[in-house]
Amino acid sequence: MRGAVYEKLHKCGRASCVCARGGPKHPTRQLTVTLGGAVHTRYVRCEEVAQVQAWIATYAELWAMVNALTAVNLELLRGTHPGGRAPQRRAAR
Repeated sequence: MRGAVYEKLHKCGRASCVCARGGPKHPTRQLTVTLGGAVHTRYVRCEEVAQVQAWIATYAELWAMVNALTAVNLELLRGTHPGGRAPQRRAAR
């Protein structure tokens, strides 16, 4: 999964809570993902944080693999990778 998990502070909305009277606010975790040009934000429960961060890490690992394969393919096309095509020589003028 692509995205980022972050913690932010918010007021709970109860009039009797200290956060309503200027006291410390409550921490909450949010997942933010940009998809199709729109930013989506979702609350993440405490017990979900590890799983969501694992999904984000897996996504990063997959992109690293795609980037490595892309680099190898470029080397193959340039003829600089073992097993790639021979470089083309230009005809003398």
